[in-house]
Amino acid sequence: MNALEIKDIVFWLIDVAKAVIPLAAAGWFALRLFFKQKEHESITSRYLEGGIDKLASGMSENLDAHRNNWARTLHLLKEYREYGDNFDKSELKKGYMEIPAGNLESIANQRVYYLADSLVFYNAYQSVLAFCVNSNNKMKEIAKAIEISMSEKSKEIDRSKVIKKLEEALLKLNEEANLYEPIVAELVHIGGVLEKQKISYKKLENFRKNHQVTKAVQNAEKALKRIEPESRRYK
Repeated sequence: MNALEIKDIVFWLIDVAKAVIPLAAAGWFALRLFFKQKEHESITSRYLEGGIDKLASGMSENLDAHRNNWARTLHLLKEYREYGDNFDKSELKKGYMEIPAGNLESIANQRVYYLADSLVFYNAYQSVLAFCVNSNNKMKEIAKAIEISMSEKSKEIDRSKVIKKLEEALLKLNEEANLYEPIVAELVHIGGVLEKQKISYKKLENFRKNHQVTKAVQNAEKALKRIEPESRRYK
């Protein structure tokens, strides 16, 4: 093989390299993007859908059922005030929703704890479930009080005072329920931060140090402290 042939081979190899290297680089880059996307989807499935969303949905579903029953009870009190003895007692058992309650979602709570480095959402979740069950029982007691006040033995009772007292108790339940909303909102906010960041498992441990996350945790802790005098009664 003479020098000219060797030179031709070298130039041919250079041309091949020019064609192959960009394709290889493009393939490597595409493969890297693919695996990063799969990792993001895995984190989203595990920590967002299987963690944050589960807790936020669980709290919201219970609070929604509470509000439905609260509004129904308030309506019954207004109807009783208006119709008195002509009030249809069969209405007392209509329009109520069952409180979902559900389980304690231990796995979801552990995942949220890993992200937030705080037990605030775990404590709030338990408190919401207990509060909603407790408040639902109180609303059943209010309905029962209406039924009792309509009996013959209660004819001499001042019903306007009874209704006023029951309404005050009902309004108190609504005020307590509203205290949980900021906590749910902060949890949803953390979910939004996680969703926007295409974070890797390697960097996931540092997610708790994100300033938006730490601020949300602080806000939730402050909100839960406002509930503590009430929440201790439900534990």
